[in-house]
Amino acid sequence: MNTHLSKTILTAIGLLAAGAISSAQTDTSSFVLPKDSAPNFYLEAGAGFMRADAGGDLEGDLKNFAGGSMAFGYRINKAHKIQFEIGAYMASDTESYSYAGGGSSISINLELELTAVPVLVSYSYCIPLDQAGRCELRLTPTAGIYTMNAKLSGNLSAAGYGQAIAESDSESDSDTSFAIGLGVGFTYHFSQKFYLDAGYRFLRTGKTEYDLIDGADTSIKSTNNHCLNVSFGWKF
Repeated sequence: MNTHLSKTILTAIGLLAAGAISSAQTDTSSFVLPKDSAPNFYLEAGAGFMRADAGGDLEGDLKNFAGGSMAFGYRINKAHKIQFEIGAYMASDTESYSYAGGGSSISINLELELTAVPVLVSYSYCIPLDQAGRCELRLTPTAGIYTMNAKLSGNLSAAGYGQAIAESDSESDSDTSFAIGLGVGFTYHFSQKFYLDAGYRFLRTGKTEYDLIDGADTSIKSTNNHCLNVSFGWKF
């Protein structure tokens, strides 16, 4: 998936939103619209889990990211909304090596921490499941950028022949690529002011590269991310 395709989908999202705005109609009988004479904005905050599938580039605990996100959005009408979202999700894994013999011992501990920060713009087409709109389904195409920060930390301890050594060091690097995906979710409105949303999103992210060890570049190839999230929303 290339940059041209990302721009095409962003353009499609913009056209859908523009068309919805031009035909927006408020309805005070609906749970989704708290105001009938002013724009209906909302804020969301929630927790999420992301399973990253990058083949052999991510293994073990590095596939499992946990974190959360915040979003600011505009409810155009009962059927359409758009939002801007930023999240942070973390994963880490450790490895240890040790050797003892001949009157000496060596111990090495390594930890790799990954922090994914998606910044996304999304459009949602909402389908009410009851007349008042208390419950609804949403279909949500999304696109944006995706920054991954990688931090490699190491600790070395050695002892033998009357001497002891202890050293530690860390290196970090980050890279940014595209992100594009599609989500589906369920929203329950407690009132015209508050709601709870739960959803699944498939997010495709591009290749990222890192310089953590001198002379040895590493990378994570294009990744399929499976994301689950639950968020609480306030409409104003």
